[in-house]
Amino acid sequence: MKRRKSSNRDIVLRVAAERFLKAGYHSTSMDDIVAISKVSKTNIYYHFASKEAILLEIVDDAVAYYDARSALIITQQHVDVITRIEFLLRLIAYDPYQQDCRVGGTFLTLFAQTSREVPAVRERIDQFFRRNQQLLEQLLQEGVKNGQLPTSLPIPQTAALVLSIFEGGLFLSEVYQDGDLLQHVFQSLEWLMRAQPPLRTT
Repeated sequence: MKRRKSSNRDIVLRVAAERFLKAGYHSTSMDDIVAISKVSKTNIYYHFASKEAILLEIVDDAVAYYDARSALIITQQHVDVITRIEFLLRLIAYDPYQQDCRVGGTFLTLFAQTSREVPAVRERIDQFFRRNQQLLEQLLQEGVKNGQLPTSLPIPQTAALVLSIFEGGLFLSEVYQDGDLLQHVFQSLEWLMRAQPPLRTT
């Protein structure tokens, strides 16, 4: 089958995403995107009204990409809950979108750079992580119901803890330049979810 040729729009998005994640959003000009993509400025502005519009399209594409794959992982009920949670985290950690991010993760990198100036980025990423928290809660509830996790497990707090530890792990793996750190995070999370005593809630 003949592979579809990338459109100018696709090329611009790919180049801009690489530049925003590696060099930084504010350090990347439209002229940089023109020079690297070999797409004329006129053509770029035909597809995108501004650099901010390119940014929002990149965020939307990343969200759609992860949402589609997360939905597939959730439905694999023949796989135990802990393994599916790890699959979800690995999806975000080891995906091509993550390569050479400045801060550690795609969403953390873009959020840290742009959320104050571009409220729509904050809104989209906020909604993404809220959906992921709901997915984790759904999996944890399934694990409690089928006996894979303790009945005393506090579901919302544990889901938030998983996301927090994971995002921190992404950041620290970049700071420490330690490729094994995330594997240790996965192992620790499994231990916590299976064996930790009940958390006190007030």
